Amino acid sequence: MRVQRTDSQKPEWEKIWGSMEDSVRERDVYFIMDEIKMDYLLPLLPNAGRTLEVGCGAAHLSCFLAARGYKTVGLDYSSKALLVAQHNYLLTNVEGSWLVGDGYQLPFSSDTFDVVLSAGLLEHFANPIPLLSEMVRVLRPRGIFYADIVPKKFSLLRALDGLRLKKSTLYEASWKKKTIITFLRKVGLQNVTVFPAGVFPPLWVPIIARLSLYRVLHARMTDLFKPLILKLDRTQIAEYLGFYYFCQAVKGGAT
Repeated sequence: MRVQRTDSQKPEWEKIWGSMEDSVRERDVYFIMDEIKMDYLLPLLPNAGRTLEVGCGAAHLSCFLAARGYKTVGLDYSSKALLVAQHNYLLTNVEGSWLVGDGYQLPFSSDTFDVVLSAGLLEHFANPIPLLSEMVRVLRPRGIFYADIVPKKFSLLRALDGLRLKKSTLYEASWKKKTIITFLRKVGLQNVTVFPAGVFPPLWVPIIARLSLYRVLHARMTDLFKPLILKLDRTQIAEYLGFYYFCQAVKGGAT
C-alpha cells in the first residue's frame, strides 16, 4: 500500500542538520546513552549480518555496529543528516552505505536485513504503523527489530527545557509503554520488550548550555551516576523521569 506523506517538517530538519556539528568522538550524555543502549542490545543480536537504520540522522548506533563488523546501511530523507553520518564514520574509520530515502517506501526487497533499527524516529509520526510495517517488511524472518522512542513527555534530562520542548512542532507523540507494545504487535512482531530508560541529569541550562566546559562537566557527572542510571532503567521512576523507551522485538517466520 502506498502511503501519502507530507514533508512540512523537512525544511526544519534540513536546517537542524545543516547547522549541526555532531561528532561521535565527543563523549557527551548522548554518547553515554548510546553506549548503554548498545550494552542492552548487543547480546540480542546475531554475531554478524546486515543492518538498516531508518531515519539514521548522525547514525551513532550504526557507527557502533559498523565498528563491530556489521554491514550497515543508513537511510534518511535529509541529505544533510547523511553528511553528518558519513563524517562520524570517517572519524571512527569504519565503512557503511548511505541512501536518501523515504521510510514509508523503503527501496529494499522483503526479508533483506538481519537487524532493522531506528533511534528517536517513530515519535515524530502521529501514526507509526505504516513506517513500522515497512521496517518489518525488509527484516528477515527471526531478524531483530530495535527502536528507541523519545516521546513528548517530561524527563529529568529535559527538565529545564520544558518551554522549548512545548513549542517544538517536531514531536507528534506522547505514547506510554502499553501503546508502544500494541503498535509493535500490530505489525506482527513477536517477543516484544519495551521498558522506560534514561534517567539522566538535566542537560539544558539557559546561557551556559552551549559552553563546551558545561558539556564536559555534564558528561562527567553522567558517568559518575551511570550505575544509578542503570538501576533505574525498567522502573516506575524511569517511567516518570526517563528520556526514552527501549523497544526490541523479533520478526516471526522460519527459524
